[in-house]
Amino acid sequence: MNEDLIVKRRSAAEIHALALDWRRALQIETEWSPNLVETFENRLPKIILGFELVAQDDALLNGAEGFARYPRIFIRKSIRQRALDWDGRSRMTLAHELATLLCIPMPRYPGWWNQISLLQLRICVALQSGRHANLEPFS
Repeated sequence: MNEDLIVKRRSAAEIHALALDWRRALQIETEWSPNLVETFENRLPKIILGFELVAQDDALLNGAEGFARYPRIFIRKSIRQRALDWDGRSRMTLAHELATLLCIPMPRYPGWWNQISLLQLRICVALQSGRHANLEPFS
């Protein structure tokens, strides 16, 4: 959690396009304020293979609200509960950790290619190239 992560600068239009791609992929495109806990627990695992939202006892996170370690997001149990109650700060924490997760370079180890989905590969290529991606949700 004391690591700096440098990412490519994006224009507002690029960020908007990527956000719309993600909303389409997660099937929340028309929802003004989606249930992020439900989305993270039930929809993200269909897009990011191995993804898990891990809610841990607050004391285990040493004061942090959450952190991302590919392919998981770790948050305090209290953050998860408050996000279910539509607490803005807790929802922002979930969104922030998702953005952090997406900026983490994909793991490169023997066999990694066989363990990712086509959609996940297209997302990573789009994020790394800075191009707009056409992301289709799984059926």
